[in-house]
Amino acid sequence: MTYQEKNNLVSLISTLVIFGFYFFNVYEMYQAGVLSTIAVIGLWVPVIIFTVVVHVVFNIINAIATNHEDTTAADERDKLIELKSTRNSHYLFLTGFFISMGFLMFSTPPLIIFNLLILAFVASEIFGYISQLYYYRKGF
Repeated sequence: MTYQEKNNLVSLISTLVIFGFYFFNVYEMYQAGVLSTIAVIGLWVPVIIFTVVVHVVFNIINAIATNHEDTTAADERDKLIELKSTRNSHYLFLTGFFISMGFLMFSTPPLIIFNLLILAFVASEIFGYISQLYYYRKGF
């Protein structure tokens, strides 16, 4: 498995776990009726910290395990795979963006719209990671 595949897999799993935690807590606060801007900002602090920590730890473990201090530069194939997966994820984000803007017509509170946009962003990132893994496995 190449470094890019490992990095995508770690990013995919960490995104699922960390934002699963975030959306679970937002849903619990919404059900309890205590969803506020301060509470959402309070959830963002651990989300950002855990995301950074996971990627730093992965790079340290990968460097120790492979005895490499740097990774290989991306070639044309890597750039093409990244370009195609970015295209796929942007289409999904654009769809989620327009759906969340459609909720504005129904007088949805801004904090809910904000979380819908975050959901669209996270779903598009997950789809981008899955697309990259698919293209690497396909050999495209």
